[in-house]
Amino acid sequence: MGRYSTAKRVGLAAAIALMLAAVVFLAIRARQTDITLIFTREDLQQRLAAKFPFDQRLLFITVTYSNPRVLLNDGSDRVGLELDAAAKLSGDNLAKGHVAGDWQVRYEPAEGAFYFDNPKISRFEIEGLTPGTQEQVARVAKPLIEEYLRRVPVYHLKSGDIRQDLARTVLKSVFIKQGKLLIVVGAG
Repeated sequence: MGRYSTAKRVGLAAAIALMLAAVVFLAIRARQTDITLIFTREDLQQRLAAKFPFDQRLLFITVTYSNPRVLLNDGSDRVGLELDAAAKLSGDNLAKGHVAGDWQVRYEPAEGAFYFDNPKISRFEIEGLTPGTQEQVARVAKPLIEEYLRRVPVYHLKSGDIRQDLARTVLKSVFIKQGKLLIVVGAG
């Protein structure tokens, strides 16, 4: 009976070792596989639309940003974005305009989240404001809209997806190809 017990224990130990080897092999294999996330303009547009409208109070003016439009230019690593802007002046006066720029994609591995970062605002125009007032509003408003977009996640990796969980460590590349944003993440 002692012999049967020993054989049973050896078989159990071998089965456990085989299972551990399989788990280690799969984990190593998964770590070597980068994940490419692909977003169409419509995907990004839909994700951003949920974050707007957004209001900013600036001294005597309230600026409301709405209607985000995503622009994906092939060969770029930056996501273009245009917004409608409406400035409510004293009383019921409303001046409308546009804001446009492009952003890099920033990845926060601890959160598994992607954000817009390092903005380049190319246009900030609100009709009906004097050039001096428009310049003052733009000087205060630009950093605020930039900061807002830096804090709003565009996408979170899916928790519980073993490939995405293993790929959470490094943002490897971001590029736009054939009108789609491609983000490659993987283990370091």
